[in-house]
Amino acid sequence: MSRKTESGTVLVLAFTGISLFFPLTKTMAVPEEWLESVRNAGVYTNTIPDADLKTLLGDVDMMDVRTVVIHQRAINSGAALHPFLAEVLKREQSFLAEARILSIFIKSTGNKTVALEATRELLARNQGKGKDEARTRASVARTFGKIGAPNDRELLYPLLSDSNLPVRVNAAKALGCLGDESDIGKLSAIEARRREGRTPEEIKRDSTLKALEKSVDAIRKRLAEKQKTQGAEEQ
Repeated sequence: MSRKTESGTVLVLAFTGISLFFPLTKTMAVPEEWLESVRNAGVYTNTIPDADLKTLLGDVDMMDVRTVVIHQRAINSGAALHPFLAEVLKREQSFLAEARILSIFIKSTGNKTVALEATRELLARNQGKGKDEARTRASVARTFGKIGAPNDRELLYPLLSDSNLPVRVNAAKALGCLGDESDIGKLSAIEARRREGRTPEEIKRDSTLKALEKSVDAIRKRLAEKQKTQGAEEQ
């Protein structure tokens, strides 16, 4: 199954309610040449046969049972497929393709070093004001919340003032997952600034503020559980 977008045809790969989007750019219209270029980049992996990779990249019925199986195989390949997907992210992609590749990074197992580096580079390339770039930033923030490292918190703080609401909310949620005691004060200060000069009704409707409050609560709960566990081990 395919869809038309401004950037070309986009493939939709459905698996248990999840869609994986690959835009059929001029390069992807010739899978053999595309795969060869990836091999030359030194990141090609044979964890999935060429024929199956062509299925993922070609204009096929993405609701086909075999294609669904291939999608799951991509997830099951784990970190072995991450260099390949990282190379895909460097090429012309729609924001939907980027989001679905990030979802494979999240769902797959193994070392996430390559996946995280690709995610950081993707964020750096999407700092504009366009709608698609904002959607990509939202997906990146969500990815950091799922598989991010502690030092990714510094990349998330600027996103709390993003003009796009989903970006701000996802960044706050991610900080709730990655944050430690030092982040409680920072997030609380941001909360306080968002409350200044606003009516109770405005504060009540502020989704970003709600996300920040939940993030602080999540960090405090995690720290309390950690202290409880340490106390039990010391007894």
